[in-house]
Amino acid sequence: MRNFTRITAILLALFLTVAAKAEIIENVVVGDFTYNFDDEKKTAEVIGTSIESGEIVIPYSVTYLDESYTVTEICSWKFYFRSITSIQIPSTVTLISTSVLDNAFNCRSLKEINVDSENTVYASIDGVLYSKDMTTLIAVPCAKEGVMKIPNTVKTIKAYAFTDCYKLTSVIVPKSVESIHDDAFWHCVLSNIYLLCKLSDYGINSGYDGRFYVWSSEIEAAKEATKWNGNEILPLESVVIKDKKELMSGTLSFRVEDPQFPDFPFVLKEVKYDNDGTVMTPDGNGCYTMNVELETLHSFTVHFTLGGEDCTYTFDMMAKSPSVSATVTSKGQTYLEFKVTPSSDETLQPDEYGIYYGAKYYPADEKGKVRISGLTPNTSYYFMEAYAKYGENVITKGIDIVKTNGLSPSINRYSYRTSPTTIQAEGSKKITDATLKEEYFQVNGVKYPGSNLKATGLHPNTKYTVRYYVTTEEGSTEFAEMEISTTRIEFTILNPQPVSSTCAIVAAETNISEDETNVGFQWRKYDAPETLPSSEGYAAIYDGRLEGYIKNLQATSYYNVRAFYKTATGSYYYSDWITFDPSDFSYFEPTVHTYPVDEVTEGTAKVKGYVLAGTDEITAQGFEYWPLGEDIAKAKTVSTAQTRAGGDVSVVMATGQVMTAELSNLQPGTTYCCRAFVTTVAGTTYGEEQTFTTQGTLTGVNTVTTEKAEPVIVGYYDLGGRKLNKPQCGSVTIVKYSDGTAKKAIFK
Repeated sequence: MRNFTRITAILLALFLTVAAKAEIIENVVVGDFTYNFDDEKKTAEVIGTSIESGEIVIPYSVTYLDESYTVTEICSWKFYFRSITSIQIPSTVTLISTSVLDNAFNCRSLKEINVDSENTVYASIDGVLYSKDMTTLIAVPCAKEGVMKIPNTVKTIKAYAFTDCYKLTSVIVPKSVESIHDDAFWHCVLSNIYLLCKLSDYGINSGYDGRFYVWSSEIEAAKEATKWNGNEILPLESVVIKDKKELMSGTLSFRVEDPQFPDFPFVLKEVKYDNDGTVMTPDGNGCYTMNVELETLHSFTVHFTLGGEDCTYTFDMMAKSPSVSATVTSKGQTYLEFKVTPSSDETLQPDEYGIYYGAKYYPADEKGKVRISGLTPNTSYYFMEAYAKYGENVITKGIDIVKTNGLSPSINRYSYRTSPTTIQAEGSKKITDATLKEEYFQVNGVKYPGSNLKATGLHPNTKYTVRYYVTTEEGSTEFAEMEISTTRIEFTILNPQPVSSTCAIVAAETNISEDETNVGFQWRKYDAPETLPSSEGYAAIYDGRLEGYIKNLQATSYYNVRAFYKTATGSYYYSDWITFDPSDFSYFEPTVHTYPVDEVTEGTAKVKGYVLAGTDEITAQGFEYWPLGEDIAKAKTVSTAQTRAGGDVSVVMATGQVMTAELSNLQPGTTYCCRAFVTTVAGTTYGEEQTFTTQGTLTGVNTVTTEKAEPVIVGYYDLGGRKLNKPQCGSVTIVKYSDGTAKKAIFK
């Protein structure tokens, strides 16, 4: 029974402990703030905020889980590097943490701490936090600026009150202050602290030996205070030194003025040159002057009385030797431009100044500018110096490494196209003041001149390193590089179409580009031995279809045929074999296509057609073309050459399955229609009609300058390079224009 009672007591104690701990709910985020809640007292402590900039307004109360909590405390927020400018404290807050490690207001950009006038514990004036009765200074915002005069009601300055105040220049402490706590000026950057009070029973220190210290950003060291009238007082400048001149001729001059401390009369007694003990005499304007050595530290001591007490102030000066500097103000691919700044004063001016490079002086103009031309693009220059001539003396200073602008070669990542055997890409560069010498692509060791790459004869499904080179007449070479892979090859052999007992049309569907020429067919008799080489012939691709024409077959034999692709290095890729009987023939008309016209000048155009013979032999083939005037729409209404008025049809002959020709003597600024044709004994077969407009404008006697005609769409292709009759809806389509450019687009 006794053990049971003891266990019950222990469990009860544990329960009460857990229950007591449960009264504090920690790290709860509500709105912009993080709180600790005292569930018993229904009070809240603000411990953090998500606000990054601007004003913070602390609420009077906060609701959490349908319970209302009064905000009574503010703890550390640790937002030193945020952009908070002001904090509004409600009347309900009765406790604020301001220690160095737990400071609620340690924010570098904070300018104001404002307290509700109904608050019974705290008050604020000019953005500074005080006790309600204004007898204790608690916290000064880090970003408070200028000179701060503490109100004469203040008796105590709390520890860390001026922590990290980096914009204040001076603080005036009134006579009412009786106590300044340790570390009140922790990491506070000040020029002057003026103490008008007596602190015989209190020390002002930052943890050293009881003396008063302040951190100075200029010398980055602790400065010990000068004693005055029993107080620890620190004016870092106890007098005002005005009109200091450190002249290059070796002359130092300055004036001494009354610092005008409140309540402290100032009397100047003497000024002494410490280097040799000379007591100096001012001129009629109160100016002290001394001839000195250049680049040597010279010390002066001012003797004065401040409030009846003898004081001294010592400062150093040094006359500087002449100097020169230069900065780059502009640069191009072949030039560098500098702004040169030599030192000068009322006693010494440079005779000449500028840039020294390559054993040559480049004098600056009246604005101090120097331009050095004839340089190489994308090149670093190491041995340039700024110079200034003072009589027979030449002052120089080395310039940091300067680099001219490059050519910025790049390969367009959004316009390149690939097929199983080809890579097409566009290169771009930036030529400003340099002179272009050459640009070319390089793929697999092969050089392709120009900025438009069309590499053929490649291996399918293979990654290639594509480089685009740009060279200049000035001697620079730069390149851009991209890894581009060809796609997998697709071959589907189709049933051959015998057109006679000895000839047949063979075909295969493929994803190889129309630009590829190393494609064709191999054939052999069905029962031929494996050691016997196959016959081979090249063919052409149009609209995703590889087609060829086989002759000299024997009607009494069966044949196997397959499509092939041959790389530039001699490797073969094949389709499957298919067997056919040439004796099972039918009549076929020839196949004719006209490619879009994409190489047009003012007087010429290059045209391209596709021809595949049918049953009858071809007796003639080539292109017809005729002008359309200004109405391009007329091309759609004309179907045959015989119906065209005026007999204005011209003909140019051509040969080959893929035939090309150049149309010449065209009129500038004129729209033409063109079509391929084939003539057999059975008649003439035509390809598609394609229209194009020559560049320029028809002119009379006077020369007329016109803008280049807008490019028009000449074809659609899929990502494998196969020509399409129309755009593919919902997928990426390559759109090719008459000026040779191409873009990727998605059609809905």
